[in-house]
Amino acid sequence: MSEILTDYELIVDSAEQAIERPSDYQEQKKYYSGKEKRHT
Repeated sequence: MSEILTDYELIVDSAEQAIERPSDYQEQKKYYSGKEKRHT
């Protein structure tokens, strides 16, 4: 499969995007960024 993708360049935007805080605690834990101090 990697042979097929040799003609392409992949660019990844790794900047975190803020999201609305989930109401469920378990969901909040998945999306909280200690580095950014917000849900991303």
